[in-house]
Amino acid sequence: MPDRILMLHKILAKYIVDRKPETVFEFGCNWGMNLRNILDLEPDIYVSGIDVNRLAVARGREAPNLNIMLGDENSLVKKDLASEEIVFTCSVLNHFPEEQYIKTQSLLKGISDRELILMECSNPWEHPRWFAHNYAKQGFKKLYETKVGPNQYELWSWMR
Repeated sequence: MPDRILMLHKILAKYIVDRKPETVFEFGCNWGMNLRNILDLEPDIYVSGIDVNRLAVARGREAPNLNIMLGDENSLVKKDLASEEIVFTCSVLNHFPEEQYIKTQSLLKGISDRELILMECSNPWEHPRWFAHNYAKQGFKKLYETKVGPNQYELWSWMR
């Protein structure tokens, strides 16, 4: 992974830790790299996540203090944990068509006690599963943006 992308993940983790949450949930956590970055900064935060990739979830479950479940956006309706202080995604929602994005961000807002954070790629690129979304229209505030290679990444926040 290029250094600039790793830097983005560190910025995301620091932003979350600076909010001083007790609980954090990542939607689309893969094997838990972002959750590990958070724990590296503050090991007392309870972190959990969900991902559709069976192999990544199995790898993530091998690490101590990571609570990773297998599932997709439909699992959010059944999620046992009623709510989390901070919920976040990293380059997930830009792969959802508009209707699926609207439904999923609404579900994510519903399980967030305090804040929903999105780090998403905002410029079109040649990928069959990339979709542009107007995050501001859904009540998100842009906090940060940077270019990594040809891609523009943005950090967005929605507060309860």
